[in-house]
Amino acid sequence: MPDWKNIIAGYELPPTETEPTTSVSFGDLKLGGRRAMPFFDGSPLNIALGLTILPTLDGQPEILTGAFCAESYQPIDCAKSALDSSPDFLFLPLAFELEEGGSPSEDDIERAVSLAHQLTRLSDVPLVVEISAEKRLLDSLLPAICPVLRPGKDWLGRAGEENYRTYAAACQAYDLGVLAQSPMDINLAKQLNILLHNCGIPYERILHDPLTGGLGYGTQYTFSVIERLRLSALAGDGATSGLILINSGEAWSGRECYQGEGPLGNPEERAPLWEAETALAGIIAGADLCALLHPQAHRYIRSLLGEINSALGDDS
Repeated sequence: MPDWKNIIAGYELPPTETEPTTSVSFGDLKLGGRRAMPFFDGSPLNIALGLTILPTLDGQPEILTGAFCAESYQPIDCAKSALDSSPDFLFLPLAFELEEGGSPSEDDIERAVSLAHQLTRLSDVPLVVEISAEKRLLDSLLPAICPVLRPGKDWLGRAGEENYRTYAAACQAYDLGVLAQSPMDINLAKQLNILLHNCGIPYERILHDPLTGGLGYGTQYTFSVIERLRLSALAGDGATSGLILINSGEAWSGRECYQGEGPLGNPEERAPLWEAETALAGIIAGADLCALLHPQAHRYIRSLLGEINSALGDDS
């Protein structure tokens, strides 16, 4: 491990007037309230680490499915196992293969709603539900899933420029936080937050995913956008001062993460490290939450944050 004290000392800044980012209650955690970029004031990194619960393993690489008992995969059993690692939240992505012109079946909707409901009853940690942007899915699933989520605790998205009014109305009606997503652009991220705010959603109830690019597949853009959002917030821009989420599971969209041997090494060891590096980039840039997919990646980041914060504490 690097000597974090020396790294921190190398980036000391003169006193600077800043505005704190928005402070948000997230489950039992207090997130946000930052007064500087990570490492720049010696404060511990206060990050919520979550685990992703996949409704199905269809289409996932074997190296990933092998971590979830692929032969008899049950998402609720996966969630029970995930909770043994003490995640700060659970992340549930909901998407379905829809035929052209078709809509999700009643069985598909029932399974999705049932899974979300079971997850809310399984643990007190917040649940962040991400619904595919497909309008036919949104129209069918949103009215069914809102009532099973917990008011004041859970989050629902993903809200974008084309559907933010729908999410704003639904989340206000059920007292849910909004998960917003914009395509790696600070201006679009800020604009979307303002649009949601103008619909009555407080900035502290907006969790923004500026779109995560995996290592080698856009991480540098993700890092740059998160960093600029944080700097803008510290300069006093309320529209960019809310919580930021990085979804490191997107790292698995790049085949180099899990395919081939050669100079990249053993893929079973490489893949969770690849995801962990993606997560770390977002955390260093200023993200407040990270949704991890592979259990080993979650363990890597949890351990690393412990070491970093221990060093920061020793320095104070």
